[in-house]
Amino acid sequence: MTSLLSALLILAGVAAPAHTISDNPVTTALRSVATSHGKAILAAARLMPADKYGYKPTPAQRSFGALVAHIVDDSHITCSAIAGVKPAAMTKVTESDSKETLVNALQSSMAFCDSAMAKVTDVTLADSVTYYGDPGLRVQALVGIADDWADHYSQQAIYLRLNGILPPTAKKGTDSVATTGAMEFPAVATRNGEHDFDFEIGRWKIDMKRLEHPLSGSTSWISPKGYTHIVQKVWGGRASLAQLENDLPAPHYDGLMLRTYDSKTHQWNVYWASSKTGSVDSPLVGHFANGRGEFFNRDLLDGKPILVRVVYSDITPTSFRTEQDFSADDGKSWQANLMQMFTRLSARTGG
Repeated sequence: MTSLLSALLILAGVAAPAHTISDNPVTTALRSVATSHGKAILAAARLMPADKYGYKPTPAQRSFGALVAHIVDDSHITCSAIAGVKPAAMTKVTESDSKETLVNALQSSMAFCDSAMAKVTDVTLADSVTYYGDPGLRVQALVGIADDWADHYSQQAIYLRLNGILPPTAKKGTDSVATTGAMEFPAVATRNGEHDFDFEIGRWKIDMKRLEHPLSGSTSWISPKGYTHIVQKVWGGRASLAQLENDLPAPHYDGLMLRTYDSKTHQWNVYWASSKTGSVDSPLVGHFANGRGEFFNRDLLDGKPILVRVVYSDITPTSFRTEQDFSADDGKSWQANLMQMFTRLSARTGG
């Protein structure tokens, strides 16, 4: 074990209160620190006015837009190392791009990092990875992203203050930073959508069609049987809990889906947990408009970053449809890999 990893393990064991120690105390602590800095970076990027993205304190320094573009590039490289994959080709953003383009790219890179960090455990911290073209350890990349994001946010904060703007973490009595971790690929809705998932309350039969090997050129589809979808309302409709049950003895598979509504962004966060792993994935984020719901996230497929989209459509009192699509080119093209038709069995969760 390296001296760096040993020190981190000792530090986590000494510093963490006994009742908060998880199965992965080091990873949990590092991920928490990094995520906090990442949310602050995204909040600062949103806070800076578009006409100030060209601002630089001195001619020798980066502009605010160039700083954001650098964070996007640095995060992509570092989080690819955390994921243990070669950095995928991506469309480069530059300081000449619009604020919207830069913020969208930053959101995507943060979401990719969330997906990469979510899969790390204390056991895999000492794995060998390639980091900026050189051999290293996964823990170095994880520490590196937390350190880089802290440094980059401090630069953003200075730029904001020099323009008379209070940085996000300096604002008291607000949760502006805590709410910036969600992805927002679609435009944010303005309507109150806290009852958008009410149509789904009850028990449903699922007719499913799944592509066996997405994004591989395969055209082989399978149709798993025996699945039931059970949904109950939580928090008066501002959240819902869905259970996926399979009545077949083998292969038996259950899932759990929690949807929570953010009244500030008017978006839903959709979290998924599998009985196979017991862990909760990073959320898909999106909203409903004109009877159609679209939800997006970043993930990894066979070690490569992809964009995920889930669409709810054809909603009636007795049926609705969902489709899951993957994109390997940042949304330029999509391939469907899971199609589900839901037919109502009961308006109640109990039968």
